[in-house]
Amino acid sequence: MAIHMRVEGVTKIFHSDKVETHALSLVNLSIARGEYVSLCGPSGSGKSTLLAILGLLDSPTSGTYIFDGRDTSEFSYSQLADIRNRQIGFVFQSFNLIDQMTVSENIALPLSYRRGMGTNERMDRVYESLRRVGMNHRSNHYPGQLSGGEQQRVAVARALAGSPSVLLADEPTGNLDSENGDAVMQLLNEAHQEGMTVCIVTHDARFTEYAERQVRLFDGRIQYSAMSA
Repeated sequence: MAIHMRVEGVTKIFHSDKVETHALSLVNLSIARGEYVSLCGPSGSGKSTLLAILGLLDSPTSGTYIFDGRDTSEFSYSQLADIRNRQIGFVFQSFNLIDQMTVSENIALPLSYRRGMGTNERMDRVYESLRRVGMNHRSNHYPGQLSGGEQQRVAVARALAGSPSVLLADEPTGNLDSENGDAVMQLLNEAHQEGMTVCIVTHDARFTEYAERQVRLFDGRIQYSAMSA
């Protein structure tokens, strides 16, 4: 199976007030196209930092990140932005919806940066993604009018609307009750079944079982990588 994302000897160091924090230390990880991987481990183990690098939201201090066969250090800022917009969908614990925009406007916003995409296609994608997550009836509501579970469904719809090849989720159920958490995880599972590469960070052992492979981090290093039972 073709490798979709690969980090080689990746180290990430943060500096603040003369304190040096090694978030990742010489991490090596390959994720195949269409694979479903969960990143687990205690707080501070480097899970979210690794996910941010995989999503091109951050860059390693040292080491190499290969995305779709290309060294990401060779990409310009605009190329990185274009890859994030076209090929990577993000779902965050805090939803990251804009309060002053309606549900449909929130979903349409990332698509508005796509060159060559007209208004009709953009809105078709918005309403199709809302249909997939069962939120058509909330398209004209504002985030503040929605429950936490509904907001996370909208966040998933926003990620799916761009038809990405990669879906990255950072604690997507962290602010949800078990019922809504299960519903959101089912949506991510469906995206994987449709062929997307999925990588999720979660503290909840129940949800690591959705993945085909579990990667555990500890103190910025990969402790083990094993296929799910």
